Amino acid sequence: MKLPDVATMQDFMVSLPAVLYQYVLYADHSSEFLYVSPQSYDILGYTNEYFIEDMNNFWSLVHPDDLERLKSEDISANRQNEFFISTVRINHPARGEVWIQISSRPTDGKKNNAVIWMGYIIDITDRMNMAANLELLNKKLEALSFSDGLTGVLNRRAFDEALHKEWKHARRHKSELSLVMIDIDYFKLYNDNYGHSAGDKCLKLVSKALSEVIKRETDLVARYGGEEFAILLPETNAKDANSLAEECRNNVSRLQLPHEKSKVDSIVSVSLGVSTIVPDTDSQVISLIEAADKALYQAKQNGRNRVVTK
Repeated sequence: MKLPDVATMQDFMVSLPAVLYQYVLYADHSSEFLYVSPQSYDILGYTNEYFIEDMNNFWSLVHPDDLERLKSEDISANRQNEFFISTVRINHPARGEVWIQISSRPTDGKKNNAVIWMGYIIDITDRMNMAANLELLNKKLEALSFSDGLTGVLNRRAFDEALHKEWKHARRHKSELSLVMIDIDYFKLYNDNYGHSAGDKCLKLVSKALSEVIKRETDLVARYGGEEFAILLPETNAKDANSLAEECRNNVSRLQLPHEKSKVDSIVSVSLGVSTIVPDTDSQVISLIEAADKALYQAKQNGRNRVVTK
């Protein structure tokens, strides 16, 4: 097989979208470029002579948050005499922050007893931006999968996952876990009288009113189903949970949403059931839900628009 001549190879190397280089790392951790291809101007923003003159000119381009890692990886690869690859950011003089990938391997050549390495640098900014955008999109999709499409609060799936997580945490730390179950009073009559569009608006406003009461990051509001909501309160005793539930009831009342078909008031109101438990090895998470449901049922039986704590 006939090998390409030197001129052909040189033309090929010049056309590559990569910076080809040779360098050495000495025992005192000083380093120098022996060769840098002309593509450095397009990819790194400076001529190859600039880098050959002083390798510190290259180090100065590397983002401060990546520089120490890159040098450490470089030293480690040289000690092990093994293939080296790293991804870092540089400050391109014309393009700003640019992502590059550096790859190199040891050769048989040496200079002053230091191994000569050869490698290439490519611009991977588009790839990194695409990956970042994809990650952001995945996070948004994940957030959507845990959010109720109408109200924007957490959905039933997210609530169930959070409840099991907090249950395990409370059982492990022997801490109190409280749950508030909330139901909009006579919501079916509201829908029948004002229409489903008004009903959807009512659900949004009620969920917002409930969310406004929540202050801690660990607390959460979820749409449990239909016109029913749930509030999970880790490390919260029964007294504090009851106070929060009363605040929720009052906040909904302050909306002053007309409900002429309600049998308890002339405005939209809510009934709330509160339960608190310190989980142990013998208790199950369903017991917390059942207790809150029973308290909610009792609140309805007692005339609605009230809080009952079990």
